Amino acid sequence: MGRPDAGNTSPDGQSTDAHPLGECPDLDHNGVLDCKESLVVNPDFRQSISSWTPELNTAQAFLPVDAEGMPMSGCISITNASQSDTTGLAVGGSWQCVPTLGGASYDYYAEALISIDQGPETAAGIAFQFFTTPNCASPMIGAYAPPLVASGGKGWFLIQGLVPTTTGTLSMAVRLVIQKPLRQLPTQVLFDNVLLKVR
Repeated sequence: MGRPDAGNTSPDGQSTDAHPLGECPDLDHNGVLDCKESLVVNPDFRQSISSWTPELNTAQAFLPVDAEGMPMSGCISITNASQSDTTGLAVGGSWQCVPTLGGASYDYYAEALISIDQGPETAAGIAFQFFTTPNCASPMIGAYAPPLVASGGKGWFLIQGLVPTTTGTLSMAVRLVIQKPLRQLPTQVLFDNVLLKVR
């Protein structure tokens, strides 16, 4: 569901958000700042996009634009550049490996922004792959791909859900993904504030 841009300020320029100025948000409203409890490394892209790796035919960059209007913080810009003159959809993004407990369930949240000029069929979300080694190096034993969100031109929107891991899983690839038609030009989506925690 789309929501207006966050990071409101009062007439004197002071933050009116519920979280302290310069800190990360609390997307799950549990009273703990997400960057203090998220299992992913560099979840709020405070100063860089370190610990995130682009997939095949994708590019990533740091932008000094924050979903919550935080000063001294930014987001990750991901571009899905897969393109061919055929019918179909291309999915790609950026990922990192997280140690996990097999058979456990994890709550996940993130914020994303699809600008209106990226095409009406552009969608974004989080997808997961499961592995039997701690470093996501073994053959994949399962995957979880919840529905992606198409919300171009509606400002930053919230991604959230619950991912159950496959029994025997020791690590999980957390993927920030973009889906686009193959005929569409390279497509950019911004992501910020990735929260992953065991339920």
